[in-house]
Amino acid sequence: MVTIVICTYNRAALLPALLQNLSSQPAPTGHDVEILVVDNNSSDDTIATVERATMRCAWPVRVVRETCQGLSHARNRGLKESKGAWIVFLDDDAIPERTWLYNLVSETERTKCLGGGGAVLPLWPRFTPHWISRTGVFRRPRLFSDYNLGEQTLRLPRDLRSPFGGNMIFHLGLPRELLYFSTNLGKVGSNGEGGEESELFERLRAAGVGLAYVGGAPVYHPVDHRRFNVRTAIRFMYEAGYSSGLAGANDTTDFRSRHRILLSALRRLLGTFAGNAMPWDTKGLFWLACGTSAAVGAFRARAHVPQKKRDAVVRRANDLNLDALDRGVACGHSRRARGCDA
Repeated sequence: MVTIVICTYNRAALLPALLQNLSSQPAPTGHDVEILVVDNNSSDDTIATVERATMRCAWPVRVVRETCQGLSHARNRGLKESKGAWIVFLDDDAIPERTWLYNLVSETERTKCLGGGGAVLPLWPRFTPHWISRTGVFRRPRLFSDYNLGEQTLRLPRDLRSPFGGNMIFHLGLPRELLYFSTNLGKVGSNGEGGEESELFERLRAAGVGLAYVGGAPVYHPVDHRRFNVRTAIRFMYEAGYSSGLAGANDTTDFRSRHRILLSALRRLLGTFAGNAMPWDTKGLFWLACGTSAAVGAFRARAHVPQKKRDAVVRRANDLNLDALDRGVACGHSRRARGCDA
């Protein structure tokens, strides 16, 4: 079985269309599908809306209420309630491609990876400010939920960024302590920005878990128009960098000192300039301001948290022996590790 987990907070209006979209998705070969909606203490009519939509949904739908506020709490509740061998996390405002679920599960199984995710493509409004670059060297993928490594399926090497939280998949034969999201990170209600999935993927990588990227399983994510405001965008990038620093994760590498994160940011800035005109136009200046803000946020977080504490999670993951599990998965994703059905 595959469990699709949708964590939501005060977005009842979006759920009927999303559930209808999921109903039309073909099921992965050999798997039943269930949908689990985690209502993270919403004040709107989320539960009633889901219950009404359930009658028109082709797959079983359950809804649970998680009263501990925060996206990490909601995702952990989804892990606890899941009945499947695979768990898939989908944002409540995402729009999956027609064969998204089939491709995501079947391609991840084909790679024999135990986790990963698909592409996240921004849905742009008709008009965008002239200082926003949608493509090219000055685009800002994190700011506008743009995770696109192409249409192919691949095992993610260490130097490629981990999947975004709105389109993730994990095998529940993995030890649960390796899959829980850090409740010290992530959004709480409408505040805060991410970091919890980066920290989780770092733990998985440190434990030697293979991660897949499935380009043929994209979801589309509407661009938040509030991020077209320069001050809001810079603040978002600062908070995103700070969260990454707290998580001990970064876009490119695992840093071992608080100084390397600043040096890496400078290398990326200089690397982008190499062979390109200096960005003294509005797009370049916006890109530079966002990048600087993220680097400062990450550097401050790394400076505030002792290295010994940051490395504790990685050491704990390295202590887990996943060899037996990997052998079982290589022989067909053995479900005996957890007693899951298909």
